[in-house]
Amino acid sequence: MSQGQASGLWGQLTTNSEELILWLAIAGGVFLGLRFLRAVLGGLIGDKTKPDFVVRNVIATIINKTHPLFLLLLSLELTQPFLISLEESHLNLLHNIFVILTIVQVTLWIRVALLAFLERYVQGEHSDQRSAESLRSLFRLAINVILFVMAGITIVNNLGYDATGLLA
Repeated sequence: MSQGQASGLWGQLTTNSEELILWLAIAGGVFLGLRFLRAVLGGLIGDKTKPDFVVRNVIATIINKTHPLFLLLLSLELTQPFLISLEESHLNLLHNIFVILTIVQVTLWIRVALLAFLERYVQGEHSDQRSAESLRSLFRLAINVILFVMAGITIVNNLGYDATGLLA
């Protein structure tokens, strides 16, 4: 960020300090509400008496794996249009950070679900523990590489860059 942009942002924030305080307070309340909702839903859905790869526990794990930084940016993104007016460049910056965090968060959710279903498959199909462990580690590596490469390409594409060179 250049000196002109930094002073422009700082000048805008100090000019709208009442709006900023109100926005941050309401966004903080929404953030705390989302964290509370995450904790309640994760606790209600999960069943400790059943294995981790049961669908209820997978959903509870997905809910519990929602990162607080994602919830914070979600609360800022949800409340911003109603409470504060920012310049277009600052709105784009906030939105781009939110898009990047959303892509990473969705990737982590998909990873949790795929690893749980992998665990279910390995537990049900293979009685030999050594081959099951080899299969589990091989598929875990493949899932991680494929998902995070796809997430990286999606992030680059959403930032407005041409991602076709990365695919070649």
